Amino acid sequence: YTDEDILADSEISGGKIQIRDEAFDLLILPPLTHIKYRTFKKLIEFVDAGGRLIASTLVPFAFISGEGHDVQELESFFGVNPRAVADHFINKSDLALVSSESRGKGNIHVLQGPGLSKSRNRDLLDQVILSCIIPDVTIDNENVFYLHRIKDGYDIYFFVNLLQEAQGEVEITFERVGRPELWNANTGEIEPIHVYKLKEGRLSVTLDFPQTESRIVIIRDEAIGDHISASTLQIENQSDKSISGYLKSPSDPVAVEFETAGQKHQVTATLKKPLPSIGLGKKYRVITESDNVLCISKWKMKIAEASDKPEQIVGNDFDDTNWLGVTLGAWEMQLPIERDQATYPVDLWYRTSFEVEYLPKELHLLVDGFSGRSHKLFINGKEVCDPGTRSKLDAEIKTIAVSDFVRIGRNQVAIQLEANRRTDGILDLLKITGDFSLRETAEQQIIVAPRRELVIGDWTKQGYPNYSGTISYETEVDIPAAYTEGKLFLHVECGEDVLAVRLNDNAEIAVPWHPYKLDISGLVIAGNNKIVLKVTNTIINILEAVPKKSGLFEEPVIEHAHRYTLTLEV
Repeated sequence: YTDEDILADSEISGGKIQIRDEAFDLLILPPLTHIKYRTFKKLIEFVDAGGRLIASTLVPFAFISGEGHDVQELESFFGVNPRAVADHFINKSDLALVSSESRGKGNIHVLQGPGLSKSRNRDLLDQVILSCIIPDVTIDNENVFYLHRIKDGYDIYFFVNLLQEAQGEVEITFERVGRPELWNANTGEIEPIHVYKLKEGRLSVTLDFPQTESRIVIIRDEAIGDHISASTLQIENQSDKSISGYLKSPSDPVAVEFETAGQKHQVTATLKKPLPSIGLGKKYRVITESDNVLCISKWKMKIAEASDKPEQIVGNDFDDTNWLGVTLGAWEMQLPIERDQATYPVDLWYRTSFEVEYLPKELHLLVDGFSGRSHKLFINGKEVCDPGTRSKLDAEIKTIAVSDFVRIGRNQVAIQLEANRRTDGILDLLKITGDFSLRETAEQQIIVAPRRELVIGDWTKQGYPNYSGTISYETEVDIPAAYTEGKLFLHVECGEDVLAVRLNDNAEIAVPWHPYKLDISGLVIAGNNKIVLKVTNTIINILEAVPKKSGLFEEPVIEHAHRYTLTLEV
């Protein structure tokens, strides 16, 4: 996309519009009734030099006010009556190609009707575009988009699956012909694309696109000679005389087609009996790398009065039954009726409680969203005077050690807050953090002992509904020697979270998104193997007390694929 001024200031070279480091053979003019004269002159220069122009729906019938040029130039240039084209738009005529005119070295096409976005006539638009240019790239799946850049003499193509759905194998053809490579942006690895074809003078490759997957393809300026044109194997290594790889699908036959001296040849191999997958189990030792969180949102509130006795209000035995039940947010907007006089400041009392069945060594309270001129915090009748320190969660959130104030059983929290405006109050969740898990009842969540084992499934249903951070799942698995001779892939399902895997004493490997599939060949040994799966979820669980599904949702499995080596003999 560009605007009139950038277009008018662009340079025309070789029938292309040059804008900085980008060049364009084709310009699609959006519906316009008026155009700047200097932009119009650039269109003339572009088409005369060999450029292609498509005008759609409305053709300019006047220049911008005050430029004083002959509007007949517009009709002459586009080869149609602009007013007549506008009438077809007003009358909602069917989309149609009404003019295809050659001018200079280029040509101009005019589409009339209700507009491209209204008619959705993709076939007609494709027909017109293909009559103008030779496609740089074709993709046989409309959900895969691409960008093409030339940098330091390399043709760099970026492809991306726009959907959260796997697209499978997608055929892509290139006008540029050479030896293709796949550059992995996650690992930095560069590997050749072993299987490709020449179809009608274009380079054709097939790439797999899991959900939201992207691929970077580089085409080397090398002549294509002998090459693999089709294969059921995922080829790992290739020499002049042989190839080796593994089957993409274990039920496929083993077959490879290669071309040499312009002739096609095929080699096959006997299919080996598949080995069953190895499950990692459904129960795991776990380590929580962050504190768990109890989130409290319900309070009782009252406006302070001169007759109040603070020492009683902060106590555990005080009866607040008749206080106003409130939740998070501006205090005054939760009053059942408006005050007679909106005077400030106003002293407020808040009370809430939580239950503890297990008391960890360290327990903290996060001061978050206490909006007012000042506040005092009391737990079980005692004032907590610690101003707090910066928390790990946010620099503006303070953390206060409260282990000495909390006890087994019911714990009462009272806050005296001086509100300076109607929007003050307790605006965010009260958060109690520590090494514990939560037992849920119909009324509340109760602090209980931490869990050292979790089973396959959502961890928010296993005592960690508000947990945001990383949980490490640890296990061991025996792998028979026969498996280590082939390819091994670890499959994990952890929703939309980030996975990290550590196998034995090898470095940790991050798998940030779907598919959570990892090639572990060479990282495991025959016999006992230690496996750590780290799942990191989002921060919404702790910030909003939203139990967003997190954890390992299905039993992780190791799948085996036999390796095959085939000799390329004519």
